[in-house]
Amino acid sequence: MTAAAARIRDLGPLDRDARRALPAGDVDFLRWLGGSAIARVAGRDRARTRAVATLVHGNEPSGLRAVLGWLREGATPATDVVVWIASVEAALGPPFFAHRALPGHRDLNRCFGAAAGAAAAAGDGDAPNRSPEHALAAEALARLRAARPELLVDLHNNTGHNPAYAVGPAADAAHRAVAALFGRYFVRSDLALGALVEATDPHFPSVTIECGRAGSAEADAAARAGLDRLLADAAIPPCPTGALELLVDPVRVEVRPDVTLAIGDGPVAGAGFTMSADVDRHNFQRLEAGVPIGWVGASGAWPLLARGAAGEDRARDWFELRDGRVATRRPLVPIMMTTNPSIARSDCLFYIVRPA
Repeated sequence: MTAAAARIRDLGPLDRDARRALPAGDVDFLRWLGGSAIARVAGRDRARTRAVATLVHGNEPSGLRAVLGWLREGATPATDVVVWIASVEAALGPPFFAHRALPGHRDLNRCFGAAAGAAAAAGDGDAPNRSPEHALAAEALARLRAARPELLVDLHNNTGHNPAYAVGPAADAAHRAVAALFGRYFVRSDLALGALVEATDPHFPSVTIECGRAGSAEADAAARAGLDRLLADAAIPPCPTGALELLVDPVRVEVRPDVTLAIGDGPVAGAGFTMSADVDRHNFQRLEAGVPIGWVGASGAWPLLARGAAGEDRARDWFELRDGRVATRRPLVPIMMTTNPSIARSDCLFYIVRPA
């Protein structure tokens, strides 16, 4: 990849003085970066590297705040560390930390599919008919692979009431040990969404950490505490027996593309589906059959899609209509339920998982 084609600023190795001189405020730091950037910090063991990604979505700042605080503190990590700060422009789009991706642009964490991986391996970040986000993903993937890390953690937030939890393509000992540094839930996902960890996990253990609700002090604290544990010790301790609750086989629940969506305490006039405004209180809870999650529109048209790894729509297996309400048809455990209509429409309403 030529320097002219580079989309990621290389900050170079940051020594303690350079780290402590970084801007203290998160917005000031992003303005100083100017765009997507990679930082490197030397550790006590120079033969090993750990990788951290953050701000892959511009409206998820907890990981950024944890990384910036850790950098400015100046502590020497156990191993070399490479940090990718991804969607800087989206985060700076007014108002700050409001955009998952800039309007009219692709969700960066859906651009790490097989095609992006092949382009990155070939060093081609400017393949024809590809979006700028695909090109950025390809370059980031090439740089992260070149660093040869022993693991990668991708720090995220979500918009509903959720505890901190981990998501990964595998749930072996290495993945579980990393997950246990941040929370008590691990979701093993076989969905192919084009996410960063899907592309990196075949090369080194990779885990997404959902730190909690964006903008909450609890989520910021969870991100920082987990990051400190991840980078401080030469050996990551094994996950203690019983420390993690394993959830598997996620099913992605979406509003049908032809159905208008609203959020409310009752059915909203003109909406094909109204999601209950307090539905996210059910995250990580077992819901029995018959629990309502919202209201169908006046036409009575079926509003939902629900797809697992096989891609088949099974919404009617999981939900049913009862007197104008959409209710669970059988017991399920929802996660990542959101009451943000923009996120619900651009991403999904929530996921269904089951205990392993």
